[in-house]
Amino acid sequence: MKRRTFVKTVAAAAVGAGASGIAAGQPEPEGADGPVEGVRIHRFEREGTVAEHLADADVAVDDLDGVDPEAAVYSHTEQFVPRRGQLRTERGRSSITLQETAVPESVFESTVQRARERGGKRGLAVDERLSGAVEVRYEDTAEIDTFGQFRLAERELREQASVGPDVTDVDFPLHVYKADDPDGSSDLGERTGPINVGWDVGMDAAAVDNGTETWAHWSIYLASDRYVIDGFQVKKQDEHMGWNLFPYDQANQHHARLYDVNSSDSPVVAQAHRDPVDHGHLFDPDWEFADSRDYVADSSPWDGDYAEATWDINNEHGYDDSTCYGLFDRVY
Repeated sequence: MKRRTFVKTVAAAAVGAGASGIAAGQPEPEGADGPVEGVRIHRFEREGTVAEHLADADVAVDDLDGVDPEAAVYSHTEQFVPRRGQLRTERGRSSITLQETAVPESVFESTVQRARERGGKRGLAVDERLSGAVEVRYEDTAEIDTFGQFRLAERELREQASVGPDVTDVDFPLHVYKADDPDGSSDLGERTGPINVGWDVGMDAAAVDNGTETWAHWSIYLASDRYVIDGFQVKKQDEHMGWNLFPYDQANQHHARLYDVNSSDSPVVAQAHRDPVDHGHLFDPDWEFADSRDYVADSSPWDGDYAEATWDINNEHGYDDSTCYGLFDRVY
């Protein structure tokens, strides 16, 4: 049985890179340009079947209930085209590729259907004139910077934050980032979610995953990568965990990406959120960070007598989600 305590922050923290608004009296982190305005583009193209993609992930489709092996899978490329002058000159480019992955047919269809229903808002348009592909595009903002600048901003946030009388700072990553296979501090990324769960239970990410009862939608095997800044290293997740929600035939689930990190507080951390049926490809998605944080922390690992402490680490700034409170559930 877990026991929960709540540790309230005792000092205001500065806002991270790219966030709108800096805490009163605090300097803006170096390189925090503010949200970048531009056009977000999602491009989909039919690319094989479920059976073919799961085989590439070393997953036997016969082992999964209710999955049609011949159902279509679509390639998905996400790009952001910044308005002229929105990015610093040395980083300026016509477009930024943020991810290249694959999605189930249901995610593609849901994205296109919702785009048609909301057509015209923020310039939202569906282009089906392309040969073999469909593009969905709309005006959006993005928290974009280099990983080097994001690292500096996270460091400053840690130095200025205090999470309680017994914890003067935190030593783990604070955010996750979307990027196209970054390998250095000069690569561009987009900040997309707060780190909100951690474990200090003598296990690595694989053991936490193995010790947790999950029931993910099969699309989790296609899930794209998100990156954290662990010291001077930019690394992707080590494990995915998921819990499918109704309607169960859709890619609708609590989803946590787990990371092994160099931390004395929480050697394993996670970004927990809820995937909507269109996977948040349109604007203003509600990722339900708070509900997913509680769900993931309370679900894992199930084979021990662990306690939970909720820390206020002030990493909520810059996210559209109304339930992002900057809270972190530590299981120990």
